[in-house]
Amino acid sequence: MRPVGSSRGWIARLHGRLFGDVEAVGARVAAVDERLSSTLASLGRVEGRLAHLKVCATEAEAAAEEARLRLGGLEARSAAGEARIEGTQAKNDRLGGRLLRLDAQVAGIADRLAAAGSRIQELEPRLAESESRHSALEARLTPLEARAQSHEGRLASLADTLLAGDERTGGMGARVASLEARTGGLDVPRANAVLKQLEARIAHLEQASLDLLREDAQLRERAERLSRIAAVTLLVEREPPRDVLVSVILPTRDRAELLATAVASVQAQRHQAWELLVMDDGSSDGTAEALARIDDPRIRRIRCEGVGTAAARNRGLDEARGAIVAYVDDDNVMTPLWLHAVAWALDRHPTQSLLYGAQAVQDDAGAEGGGPLDRRLWIRFEPWDRERLERGNFIDMGAVAHRRGLAEARFDERTTQLEDWDLLLRLTRDQAPLELPVVCGTYRSDAPGRVTRAFDPSPTLDLIRAKVEAARDR
Repeated sequence: MRPVGSSRGWIARLHGRLFGDVEAVGARVAAVDERLSSTLASLGRVEGRLAHLKVCATEAEAAAEEARLRLGGLEARSAAGEARIEGTQAKNDRLGGRLLRLDAQVAGIADRLAAAGSRIQELEPRLAESESRHSALEARLTPLEARAQSHEGRLASLADTLLAGDERTGGMGARVASLEARTGGLDVPRANAVLKQLEARIAHLEQASLDLLREDAQLRERAERLSRIAAVTLLVEREPPRDVLVSVILPTRDRAELLATAVASVQAQRHQAWELLVMDDGSSDGTAEALARIDDPRIRRIRCEGVGTAAARNRGLDEARGAIVAYVDDDNVMTPLWLHAVAWALDRHPTQSLLYGAQAVQDDAGAEGGGPLDRRLWIRFEPWDRERLERGNFIDMGAVAHRRGLAEARFDERTTQLEDWDLLLRLTRDQAPLELPVVCGTYRSDAPGRVTRAFDPSPTLDLIRAKVEAARDR
């Protein structure tokens, strides 16, 4: 057992050591607290940076999603671009083919224009000759008029002198003798006869001059029409085709040989969207067999059993499916551009329902000469004139086209001929047709078996004129 004094000393030392340890622990605790505070501060900064990183990560994810969307759009646009490139290449190929066809067409038009220019050059010397003849006639008329006036003056002077002499002398014999002496024995009856001959000659020359002027005007008008036809034809040939079905109505009976040419002219049309309705009005010459040999689904043969041209065309109007209706006879032919021009014109003029074009006419006036070179070929394209149409028809049905479904577009089945004239009179009663300066085809007047030679036109003429008078009275 330790003594009390030594115990106290040990306790004191222990106490000192304990307080020293406590202070050391406190210092260490303080250091730990300081490090903890620093750590907490660092943790706060870390948490802030972590939050910032989370925001950045969110923004990065949004940007990545946007990038993915943009990449998808770019891929879609790239695919569309590739498709457009392929379409452009195909279009370029088609355009190349069209350019080749257009080059060929332009070459053909150039040839036709050259031919028209040659024709105009041929007409110019005739015009110059007419002008020269007219000038010569005017030069001859001037002295004749002067001489006639001189004779008239002399006769008037003689008459005045005779009257004055009768009043002064009361005797004609002496005065006549005096006048004959003064005038060198002028024979008054003979002078009158000469004067009448001069007057007749002057009238003949005046009429000849008027005829020359009329012929000159006609030649100039024809040249102007030909130039207009050439210009519009060139314009139409450059136009793209219209997507519209055109129904062509062709009535026929026992003319199989001629029919083949008419059908071939429709098949040669540049405008491919057409249907041909062949109205076979009771043929027995092999027309059906000839049509059956033509492998073209656009051609339809419709049997009518001898109803007549007007009724056959009405049946064709009932069967037509196209938005536009055109016509061709079995002895005529269409030019390859006609249906293309018709579709173009009615598309450009939506308010017009009816048009007519130019037509090449092959006259048979020279057929007795022995061959086709003797026949005269000329272009018929007259300006629209309603009053002239009421006096007589000047537009062939083959030069006419109209929209399907017109109320007045029906042929009068009481007519045996001239049904086209009757139809035009009714279709143009309220609206003038559109003039289309493009040649529709060739009209032949020398084909056998023509309807115009088979029937007496008098009953039909009386019927149509009665209709015209009735329309005027409304």
